Amino acid sequence: MPPTMPETAGTRLVSAEVEALDRRIGLAMPGSLKLSRRTSSCGQAELLAEQVARRRALLGALPLARRQEWEQAMEALMDRQALSCWEVIMFASLRPDVSDGPDFQRWQIATKLIRSPELTTAELLSAAIEFARQGRLVAAIYALTRSFCEKKPKRFEAVRAVCLVMAAINDDLLRRSAQTDSVSCRSYVQLQEACVSLLLGLLRCSEVDQVQLADRMERLQVLLGQRGAHGHALALKWMEQQLPHLPQGGWLVEVGCSREIIEGQHSTAQLSSFARRHGLTFAGIDLDPDNIEALRREFGDQGRHWILGKGEEVLAEWTMPMAGLYLDAYDFWHRSHSEIREKVYRKTYGAEINDAACHQMHLEAVRFGSRHLLSGGVLCIDDTWLDSGQWAGKGALAVPWLLERGWSMVEAANRAVVFIKPLLDGALSEVTLDTC
Repeated sequence: MPPTMPETAGTRLVSAEVEALDRRIGLAMPGSLKLSRRTSSCGQAELLAEQVARRRALLGALPLARRQEWEQAMEALMDRQALSCWEVIMFASLRPDVSDGPDFQRWQIATKLIRSPELTTAELLSAAIEFARQGRLVAAIYALTRSFCEKKPKRFEAVRAVCLVMAAINDDLLRRSAQTDSVSCRSYVQLQEACVSLLLGLLRCSEVDQVQLADRMERLQVLLGQRGAHGHALALKWMEQQLPHLPQGGWLVEVGCSREIIEGQHSTAQLSSFARRHGLTFAGIDLDPDNIEALRREFGDQGRHWILGKGEEVLAEWTMPMAGLYLDAYDFWHRSHSEIREKVYRKTYGAEINDAACHQMHLEAVRFGSRHLLSGGVLCIDDTWLDSGQWAGKGALAVPWLLERGWSMVEAANRAVVFIKPLLDGALSEVTLDTC
């Protein structure tokens, strides 16, 4: 189970500047929604979530000009770093309603900030409620898991927290979409069964079994992480198939770990859980120190290694045998990169995100990493596809390099490609390290 973080006492009240802005715009909270430090974490979380719901209702009733005035004022406060982490997440939740359109860049920020150590238990739980209402279930369950791990609640508190999030889930888009097609319906039923199992497990014991709770929460996150999964789902499918033919003691390595807790993109949770279940040693490599710190806090170090650095440079010095290598690092250019992500690239690489650097980085990672992949092992490159007969995305240079050297591409789907390392002698039972 991940190590416990010190609990932040109470819940921070809204900043004076936001409170003044609320009064000016007409969003002031009534006395019944004022927070008290004497209220339990669950009680504070409910009040915080209701504050967001009230702001959403009040903003929706305002003329467009007034909504835009509020949005611009909040952006100015955020630029001056005058907002707390929770207030930025709150702003993230409300801004699409204000702008009258989706804003994926801002959701990137919100689902990255949910990993911040600055959040109190009540703020984490309120974020879980709000994310569930928005249909961001992976982020919701992640926030609930963190609130459990960091506070170690008594049974009645844990039951109440699960019920609050379940109620929000039952009011979300997943329930409504379950009425339209069989796949959505099956996902909804599986989610309900997992939540009920979690709740029953808590109710059957007089005290919370923290190890069992952590295991149940991990299984729930793995279940949710399968929705709309990117290349890592492809990689895990082929890893499952190849593992029986590979020698024991291999590593599963991910280059470019999960940055935000978004449906289909929380690959690190899926890959590290797979490694734990199958007796593999997992390594996550990432160049963002905040990301590495969050991963170490969330997953711990038992059977998992968190390595700070550029993936291509770490793999150049790598010495351990790999059963699987998953590459999802340096991004290709698109319009949905958040400012918080671009700052990391400017600081680390000294340049804006660009396709040329993306292609070269993944080519070098493949060249170095392939040396230590066991014959019959799995190599997957995410965000890679064919465009007018040419490979594009992260594997634009790496895919032709592998094909020229006789590697077998076994599948290309989900905008990802999977290769199996060629056998030395045609027999999987005699795989050894290769240095092609």
